[in-house]
Amino acid sequence: MWSHVENDLKELLSQRLYKDLLPDPVYHNFVLNAGIDPRRPPEKLSQSLRDKLAMQAVVRARVIVRTIEQSGGINGDGASVKVQKGGIFLRFWDSELSSRKGVWWFSSRLIEECKREAGSYPIQRLSWLRDKLAICHDWSGMDKLDVCTLSEDEEIIAIVGKGTPQPIWSRSAAGRTPPGIIEYTRSLGKYFVGGVPQMVLPFLPRTQTGVDISAYLGKR
Repeated sequence: MWSHVENDLKELLSQRLYKDLLPDPVYHNFVLNAGIDPRRPPEKLSQSLRDKLAMQAVVRARVIVRTIEQSGGINGDGASVKVQKGGIFLRFWDSELSSRKGVWWFSSRLIEECKREAGSYPIQRLSWLRDKLAICHDWSGMDKLDVCTLSEDEEIIAIVGKGTPQPIWSRSAAGRTPPGIIEYTRSLGKYFVGGVPQMVLPFLPRTQTGVDISAYLGKR
């Protein structure tokens, strides 16, 4: 089910360099391990460099896809990998957390759909998005956004698929406050529906970080 995604990702990573991704530390190291200087990438790869890049691609594709598969966050049926050109992509995060390393993104088109289907108040729209993106309460307070804006000539690698349903509170929330044992017990068997397209971006170009959600959800 995921083998074709891994194979396609390996092919994309081994074919050429993606210069828009060179600022990303993970992609930077991937290229460096193939014997290529990310600060001065060659216009054309020699066969020797292509072979080294292909060897690194095998390992990196396996790690990325296995991590996604084990997370259970995306339905493997219909999942695919592609080169994404242009667009606006967003990621929720929690300002109470000291770091944000999530690779789960969604298109700005989902915000427009939310505005059409949810209520007119930001809290209603946020609730709609939490349900559709299936973000457990303990995973994120969803009070900030990171925004990745690509011009038409910029491109990134994306793994796309439909998000899976997730419990209201994750298993790791058991015994914590919040939710507390009573609320956690009451939530058992209740799920956020998920099902909307989501994207895993294993490497990131520049992003606009810490955007207040009201800038998106409060607009008509």
